[in-house]
Amino acid sequence: MAAAEQDILIEQGASFSMFMTVRDESFQPIDITEYTFRGKIKKDFSDSAAQAEFTFVKLDQTQEASKGKVEIKLSSTQTSAIETNSKGLSRTIVKMVYDIESQTPAGFVTRWLQGIAKISPEVTK
Repeated sequence: MAAAEQDILIEQGASFSMFMTVRDESFQPIDITEYTFRGKIKKDFSDSAAQAEFTFVKLDQTQEASKGKVEIKLSSTQTSAIETNSKGLSRTIVKMVYDIESQTPAGFVTRWLQGIAKISPEVTK
């Protein structure tokens, strides 16, 4: 299954949170109890250094309503550290790339989400 494309807006200096539901080929939520997740934001695909690394909180997998759901987060400290290099009077949105992957205990890696991370520069620091 190909990764979903979703652009995100991150406000530099503010906490960021979004939710994702992991589903199988039949679009049924998957129990992700044993999965590990990883995801990064980079200026471009060839960068070796990440601007930020997401943290993940898996919701209660024993409840049908939250099965397959994971919260994807960045703290305000993490978003403040993203380099925007914005100057002057215009709030120029800086575009970067990101993706979200999971790994099963058996080592199978799946990319679930990818897209452009639009970073809105912070004034109040």
